[in-house]
Amino acid sequence: MAKTKIEVERVWDSHDVRNLCINGGYYTCGTNEEYGKMLQFVQNHKPTKDNIFRVAEDIYKHSGIDLDTYGVSEDEMIAGLMFEISRKCVTEHFAINREA
Repeated sequence: MAKTKIEVERVWDSHDVRNLCINGGYYTCGTNEEYGKMLQFVQNHKPTKDNIFRVAEDIYKHSGIDLDTYGVSEDEMIAGLMFEISRKCVTEHFAINREA
């Protein structure tokens, strides 16, 4: 019986994160230096759950989001941003290797 090995590589792009911020009205309270540092982090790191959390938290902290408007906690808002980043900014590439 052939063994199947499936590999997945997750990637993200700082341009997609930038577009997410623009289209969502995020990062309106950060400086250009802070914004650039966050986007540089995306360019230099893989989209692990910890790195997605770091970026989502950074976006939240620099966005002036009123939690009462959404009726959620800070952690729920950050988790929502993580979901949005994963859905809109992260791509998965799959490779299938079969051994005879």
